[in-house]
Amino acid sequence: MTLSGDVMPVLIKRQIKTGIFLFMAIAALISIFPGAMVGLDAALAAGKIVGTANGKFFIQAGQASVRTITDALHNDFDIEIKGLETLNSEKISLSIEADSLEELVKGLLRHLNIKNYAFEFADERLKLVNIFPGAKYSESHPSATKTDSTQSKETVTVAVIKSVVESSQADSLGLLPGDLIVEYDGVRIRNAAQLVNEVEKKSSKSHIDMLVGRNQSPMRLVVQGGFLGVRITTERISKPAYSEFY
Repeated sequence: MTLSGDVMPVLIKRQIKTGIFLFMAIAALISIFPGAMVGLDAALAAGKIVGTANGKFFIQAGQASVRTITDALHNDFDIEIKGLETLNSEKISLSIEADSLEELVKGLLRHLNIKNYAFEFADERLKLVNIFPGAKYSESHPSATKTDSTQSKETVTVAVIKSVVESSQADSLGLLPGDLIVEYDGVRIRNAAQLVNEVEKKSSKSHIDMLVGRNQSPMRLVVQGGFLGVRITTERISKPAYSEFY
């Protein structure tokens, strides 16, 4: 098939216009979403320790203080990390890329060998990370304790986490086996069955306050209604131990 001389200029003009349009569209996208087109090398060249590149979140630090990294996380992503004061001046080198902010922070905590922490979310966005001291009790149930001759014989029943479902809400929040679920949406939890019932009743709520006891210390978290992601049991602990966090 041959094209007449009248048709050829029209096609060429259309191709030129199409090319100009595509160029302008790409330029507009870059101006609207500058970070989307930025690679890791460019981000590092700009002196960034944390940020986004190639669709991922990153931390790239060479002999940077822990305080410098946590300040960068706060400034760039509005994430506050509490409980790392004793490590603030320690200098570390690490390279982490992650698909989410939660995984990025977990990578930093793993590097610091920190296992005792909890995440707090606001509008489904990670806002606060609380770091807690190491476990004070037995490995099987760090918070739940058995009564003996040196303890009060008065006991109370509590809901104790036996295990955490991977990639669940509880996992993202940093809940651990041995944590006590003390209160759920303002209701004091006495046993596992009560917690299951409360979770079912509040499944449609978007924000629920939950009080958790760990190592005789209370921590308040905000969760979404519905599946929490914990396997729980009912156990007895001494009243003095329980009163530490309620």
